[in-house]
Amino acid sequence: MRTSDYVQKFFNTEGKLVDQNGLLLTLNAEFLLKLNQVKSFDPEGDNEGKIFERCLNEIRDKFSKIGNKVTCGLNEGLWRFFFANFLVLARDSYFSTYSRNKFINNKKKILTRSSNIKLEESTLNELAERAYEEYMSTDYKRKEKLSRGNKFLVEVCKFFNLKLEKLDTESVELKYLQHKDQLSISDSKGHEQLNEYRIILLTYIKYRDNLRK
Repeated sequence: MRTSDYVQKFFNTEGKLVDQNGLLLTLNAEFLLKLNQVKSFDPEGDNEGKIFERCLNEIRDKFSKIGNKVTCGLNEGLWRFFFANFLVLARDSYFSTYSRNKFINNKKKILTRSSNIKLEESTLNELAERAYEEYMSTDYKRKEKLSRGNKFLVEVCKFFNLKLEKLDTESVELKYLQHKDQLSISDSKGHEQLNEYRIILLTYIKYRDNLRK
């Protein structure tokens, strides 16, 4: 989606953000699309860190461009919220090795700085790995609120004639194919938007299923 499309869809005429969840979900859908495209060139996962950082920089650039287009801008706090509640989950889901190593290395640095005594490397590893396991088992719970009352998500469901509470991957893919068949081959914008809606719903399903684990 172009920067101007984001502005038209999620901001009012005065440049004020009126649908934060819709903006973040759509940005996240674009981010996941980039991840899938780039990951296809690295099937063995040898460059997980570089791939994530590249896609992260691209979506950060898009976020900044959107903010520069509107009078009220987009503040740094919203970016940090987006990163912590959307992009980190994508990192954990798609780049498990990179995510785990990054978390453990950061945790070891924190433990080293905060400890009054010098900890052995084995102890640091054990404490950091235990913290990572706890993080993975509880972190999804705090993301549940993101989907509650999300008007944009409900609108996307209505577009596919689906109910939010009964969403599943098979139904989304089936509806996507049905709608795709109704579009002409030359309608590139229609195909692009349809695929964005598909990714948004599949993203929500992934979040929801992770919450249930």
